[in-house]
Amino acid sequence: MDDEILTIYGLWDDLLTSVNHHDHPDCLMSSAEAMIVALTATLYFGRNYALARRWLHKPRLTPAMLGKSRFNHRLCRVAHYFMLPFYLLAEVWKDSNDRQIGINDTFPVPV
Repeated sequence: MDDEILTIYGLWDDLLTSVNHHDHPDCLMSSAEAMIVALTATLYFGRNYALARRWLHKPRLTPAMLGKSRFNHRLCRVAHYFMLPFYLLAEVWKDSNDRQIGINDTFPVPV
């Protein structure tokens, strides 16, 4: 599980760097670390941020964990970046689909 989290952290950190996102120099916790706590809570702890924060507060993973309130504020500041991978995947799909062919689902579903 640690290796998965570190891999996802590396991807988020590279993604934030590629869109020219910079954290304030005085920040104790990077934006990528805050996003990793949220993703870990979603994937492994049933969206319980408190459990994820407690579990990730390790010297190897997130040595400077923010408090509950500060973490919530920080997460709200970077929430819009969670959609970034989907936008990038959509662009890759659009660029690789030369003929601009799409599939519409027209199968009727009884309500």
